[in-house]
Amino acid sequence: MRSLVHLAVLIPLASLVACLPAASAVTPLPSPTPPPIPTRIRSTNTPLPDPSPTPSEPAMIRLTEPGCCVQPFWSPDGQEVRFIDRPEPTAPTGIYGVSVEGGTVHLVSERIGLPSPDGRYLAYLDEQGETVVEDTVYNQHWTIPNGGRRVFFSPNSVRLAWAAIFDTGSFDRQRVVVSISDVDGSNAREVITIYGGGITGWLDDEHLLLAGRDAPDDEAALFSLAILDGSRHVLVRNQNVRSASIAPGGEWILYTITLDTEQPENNGLWVIRADGGWHYRLEVVGSARWRDGSHLLVIPMELNTPSHRIWQFDAETGQAMPLTDPQHLSFRVQAGDWSVSPTGEFVVFVNAVDQALWLITLPPL
Repeated sequence: MRSLVHLAVLIPLASLVACLPAASAVTPLPSPTPPPIPTRIRSTNTPLPDPSPTPSEPAMIRLTEPGCCVQPFWSPDGQEVRFIDRPEPTAPTGIYGVSVEGGTVHLVSERIGLPSPDGRYLAYLDEQGETVVEDTVYNQHWTIPNGGRRVFFSPNSVRLAWAAIFDTGSFDRQRVVVSISDVDGSNAREVITIYGGGITGWLDDEHLLLAGRDAPDDEAALFSLAILDGSRHVLVRNQNVRSASIAPGGEWILYTITLDTEQPENNGLWVIRADGGWHYRLEVVGSARWRDGSHLLVIPMELNTPSHRIWQFDAETGQAMPLTDPQHLSFRVQAGDWSVSPTGEFVVFVNAVDQALWLITLPPL
């Protein structure tokens, strides 16, 4: 029954929080900096070195009962794991939380929505299907003039962005109008029209990261847009770019190239500096999340092994290292459902064995 509860909760929220269409991909652009440095992350069935446990070796605990929850996220201070649930038939559906130390699950809020990075604001849909931003500190509410679309908070929670998709037909030819406003919905304005793309996020409070085309038949690009003067900086041109994500601080970007049949050597995970000055290709297939402003965590896709493992890639140095050893810490993440705490201390994941939420405490940087 709990899985049905999740579906019932998430479906009305989907128009606000659904993922935007993925971007397209490219032939790398010329760069004034040195050539890209290929960095290999090992992905083998052979146990990693250093078999003996150390005091800094990751620890793992179970946070919830089996079958509890999916898509966990974090409190702004990174000390509590949160999720949407209705733990009992008589309990309210809402956002629940549990401490990183474990313990009793408690109701955080019956209001389900998207929190701002600092946790002060909450965006949600009202009964009329309009997007509302609530200031949880001063108990103020503002209706955002965006027709109930999902909003993206800027890093310091001072601006919002959203995308309106027009026209029907294939994704590549859909017209997308990107708009911004202040966090209370004032000073709303359109900033760009693109085709077959959308918003990845904010690099900082004045720069958006977008994917798309200037015209339906143009080559797709991943690029930054300065909202004050409209200038752009193209990072990648490729029809197969997917799943871009921005590191905290906005200096590094992760993206994936998939199904590039013309240049299959391009397929995989890529890390690029936001100014385009440095570019890495990680020779691994798997899922990845940012730990902090320059460290990326990667869980390689290893289908026939009893345990997953976590690697760490340092974008500043180009070096990779293992953080977990399957000989000492055995776990499997279900369907890539994992998340890194804002402090970079913890990883929470849905366990493929019992469908409970488990927490891994990472070694310090």
